[in-house]
Amino acid sequence: MRGSIRAGGVVALLVAGGSLAVAGTINPTSAERFLEVDAIIGGSENPSFDNDSDVVFHYDPYTKNLSADASLGAVGVDPTNSSNATQSSDIQDETIFGLGTADATADQSHIFGVAAAATNTFEVTFDILASTPYALTGSVDATVSGFVQTISANVTLTGPGGDIVNTTTNNGLVPIISNGLLGPGTYTLTADATVLTNGVNSSGDATFDFVLVVPEPASLALLTLGLLLVRRR
Repeated sequence: MRGSIRAGGVVALLVAGGSLAVAGTINPTSAERFLEVDAIIGGSENPSFDNDSDVVFHYDPYTKNLSADASLGAVGVDPTNSSNATQSSDIQDETIFGLGTADATADQSHIFGVAAAATNTFEVTFDILASTPYALTGSVDATVSGFVQTISANVTLTGPGGDIVNTTTNNGLVPIISNGLLGPGTYTLTADATVLTNGVNSSGDATFDFVLVVPEPASLALLTLGLLLVRRR
C-alpha cells in the first residue's frame, strides 16, 4: 500500500485470528503538485525581486512551504511585497487528501502589473476498476483586503460523464459535500489556489482542503462482517 493509513482510509479487520489484506480502489496513472511564489518591488531600474517554485510527479506524501519577499530595505520593516504557498497532500489506496494555501501581500504596487503572486495546484488522475461508493468533503476559501487582481480557490472531480464536483470561490468559504457511486473509468481530481495582487496595502489568501474516500467494496463487506462478529459476542 502507498503511504500511511489515515482516518477514513483502509479499515483492517482481524477475522478468525488472522488478517486479510484488501487491494486499493484508487489506481493512479499520473500526478502533479506544483507551487510557485513571486514578489517584486521598486522602480523599473534595479527592482528587488524574489521567486521560488517546486513541482513533483510522484504519489508519495508531499509537504512543501515556499515564500518570496521583495523589499526596498529590511524585509518586514520597509515596504515589502511578499507571497507564500504551502501544500500537504497524499495519494493512498483508498484515500486522497490535500490541504493547500496561497497568499500574497503588497505594500506597494509595481509598474509590471503584479507585485506579489502565489500559485498552488494539485492534480491526480486515477482509474476505478469496479463501481464503488465515494465521499468527497472539504472546502475552498478566499479572503481579500484592498485591491487584488486575481484570487480563486477550486476543487473539481471529473469522470467519464463530466464534472462530478466543481466547487470554486473568489470571496468567502464554500463547503464541499459530495457522495455517491463511481463507476468504472478514469477520473481526475484537481485543486488549486491562486492570488495575484498589485494594489497598495492589499492582500489575498486562498485555500483548498479536501478528502476523497473511495473504499474497496470488499472493505465495506469486511467492516459489516466485523460489526456482526462483535455484536454476536
